Amino acid sequence: MSDPTRRAILTGGTVVLISGSVLSPVVAQDDSERTNGEDGDDGFDPDYEFEGTGQGVTDEIELNDGVTIGQFEYSGGASMTVSAIPQSDDDYERPIVMTDEGEAGVGGILASEGSYLFEIEPLFVDIDLDESDIEWRLAITQPEVNDEDDVATPPLETDGDGSTVLGPIECEGTETAAVTHDGEGSFAVDILPSEADYPDSLFFESGEFEGETTVSTEGTGWITVQATDTWTLEIE
Repeated sequence: MSDPTRRAILTGGTVVLISGSVLSPVVAQDDSERTNGEDGDDGFDPDYEFEGTGQGVTDEIELNDGVTIGQFEYSGGASMTVSAIPQSDDDYERPIVMTDEGEAGVGGILASEGSYLFEIEPLFVDIDLDESDIEWRLAITQPEVNDEDDVATPPLETDGDGSTVLGPIECEGTETAAVTHDGEGSFAVDILPSEADYPDSLFFESGEFEGETTVSTEGTGWITVQATDTWTLEIE
């Protein structure tokens, strides 16, 4: 088993919107105890953090119903999958983070209340690398809206380099999302709604890409961007 750690990972900068408000990236805190956002103004403080090497399974943790975000950082040399494994027979295993030969990744699920384990599995490991030498860190967050003034609304425009999490954002389900991606690896953009049964998968592409799609999410949610290089995102 991998024990929770007090290590800050995957910090990021601010993201500016057309409206002048700010979408906050997920940042870590120096506290391994569950906080439910109580110690952070933006509600993005990780609830649990783990570290380990190679393939492994975390300790069992308790999750509430709702948006659950995974931030993953590792030493490279492989693609990595992090799966959320509920301990209830009424739920099912699903991937929460999938990376594509980068050194960081993000993703999310809509969890049901209960106990979970997280399995970390290296895939497509470089031929000259022993998978047991791959060092990794995992942060699990269940973000909350602590102040309605922090919720952004379209139209918005943002860009970044690599993977990140943005939010909260409130959509009406009538918007259009447009993206560009300049990298060679995988590129995925999802919205994790606070009040829904499934995430809204906007894009799942590979390599350089430019396109647009409709947004079906209604209400407040968080955006996960999985990327290996530079990207832009507009929602209006």
